[in-house]
Amino acid sequence: MIRRRARALISSCFLRRCGALSGRGILATDPVDRSIRTAVERALRPRSFSYFHTVKLELFGNTAAPSMNTSIYESRTRGEKSNDTVKQGTPEAKRCFSVGCSGRTGGVADACPHASTACGTMGASDQARSDAQACDKVLTDVSVLGGTGHQAMITNREFPSVKALLAAIPDECYERSFVRSSAYAAMSVLLTLACGWFGYTYLWNLQVGVVSRMAGWASLAKVGMLVLWALYAAVTGTIATGVWVIAHECGHGAFCSAAWLQDLIGFVLHSSLLVPYFSWQRSHAVHHARTNHLDEGETHVPHTANSVSGKTNLRIMHWIGDDAFGALNVFMHLVLGWPAYLLYGATGGPIRGLTNHFIPFSFGQGELQSVNETLPRPVSLYPGWRWKLRVLASDLGVLATLGLLYSWAQYDGPVRVCVVYGLPYLVTNMWLVLYTWLQHTDVDIPHYDSQHWSWNKGALLTVDRPYPKLIDFLHHHIGTTHVVHHVCSRIPHYHGKKATEALKKAFPEHYLYDPTPILQAIWRIGCNCVAVRQVGDLWVYTVSCGEEEMNERAVDNAVRKAQKTA
Repeated sequence: MIRRRARALISSCFLRRCGALSGRGILATDPVDRSIRTAVERALRPRSFSYFHTVKLELFGNTAAPSMNTSIYESRTRGEKSNDTVKQGTPEAKRCFSVGCSGRTGGVADACPHASTACGTMGASDQARSDAQACDKVLTDVSVLGGTGHQAMITNREFPSVKALLAAIPDECYERSFVRSSAYAAMSVLLTLACGWFGYTYLWNLQVGVVSRMAGWASLAKVGMLVLWALYAAVTGTIATGVWVIAHECGHGAFCSAAWLQDLIGFVLHSSLLVPYFSWQRSHAVHHARTNHLDEGETHVPHTANSVSGKTNLRIMHWIGDDAFGALNVFMHLVLGWPAYLLYGATGGPIRGLTNHFIPFSFGQGELQSVNETLPRPVSLYPGWRWKLRVLASDLGVLATLGLLYSWAQYDGPVRVCVVYGLPYLVTNMWLVLYTWLQHTDVDIPHYDSQHWSWNKGALLTVDRPYPKLIDFLHHHIGTTHVVHHVCSRIPHYHGKKATEALKKAFPEHYLYDPTPILQAIWRIGCNCVAVRQVGDLWVYTVSCGEEEMNERAVDNAVRKAQKTA
């Protein structure tokens, strides 16, 4: 009943605003109706007619779509160019470039944001600015649940140029100190080793003593030890993630100025965590170079609602229910996601087909899912013989660690190795997938296709989140300063907060921060980020197979939010 009333009220509100109601409006006459109507209008309050028209397109399936595709990109294709794009050789380009900009430090030659003539939009012509002002704020069946204020859900949006983004960050934030970086690396490594030693000696000896002394209570003793080992795994794996992040900085060139030295440090640290360092360095450079690109992105690239994979996921969700699908989705990402990505490129860019971080070749067929086209062969993730040799070098590092683990198992037994090393290893994998997933995915974070994507758009679709202070410190602020990390990946983590504040002050309308608690955000993303549909120049998340279901879910979510707000 309450849902039926809400639907009638929303429809009435919309029709009245659009001038389509001819004296037959459904008015709120009781306190329940008035409270729901007030809250729903607050959640869906339009800033202009065009904004609410877009709301209708998504919520009510209107087929009379306004022209929303005029963009800065189209004005440039007519021959207009930006005047403030960062050029190679300028101070901004020299002091900060993505890992993808240097063949030596690990990336993609064509991934450099400063080499693209389509990166900047602030220097567009007056006509382009006029076109871009016709923006529409998109509100879908799930985006109403988001926590960023829907700042990114605006069609034909104008973005600051790369030059403007880099200029907003203080010069001292680009300085890298080997001594300071080494101190943080030593802290993470020593804390991880201390926890490992505690588990190897005291916790293992405690288990042996408890089981032998409590023979009559063997089951109870085993349950107690399982709890202790779980706590050990959670603490040690969380601390070891700091080691992973330090190696991650080495891969970006943010550890120090000597490329060979930071590659050596990163190789040793990542190999100890069974991460193929150079293989990951390359794929992660592509991730930075094509962030939130629907076809060419790398890691957590969504399926379109019209693709086979997207339709399959939507059918599974409707078959088992939202909550069951959310639990399955979270489990698949956090537990199986990292090995699946390493072995066959799960959630990687569809244009690259099947990839493997241990084999320097791509398999299967590439796909341009934004236009539903199949490529005769996939685009290689590791182009050229140099990258293929580095993949093989990464394999040697992982094999060396596996050899040490095998020798350890021969000496102490496989069970001891599994609980002391294996359990924290799973927790560390969970954290690294969690960061990549949450910093680029949510119900109100869109993607762009090849026609509308640019490097600065992708970088500014990154989200900072409120991680607990202790975890944020142990993980070197990777989750609370992730936006500035994508603006310039060579900024060391110890300058991240200062750079973030500067960026937030310079571009408050583009800086994305979601205050939603982490566990709540994980559940929201797991349940609702299933597939994407195109609205204007955006590809936005939806869980609906058709317009009727989208209407139903839109009303359900609006009522749910209304009840919380009222």
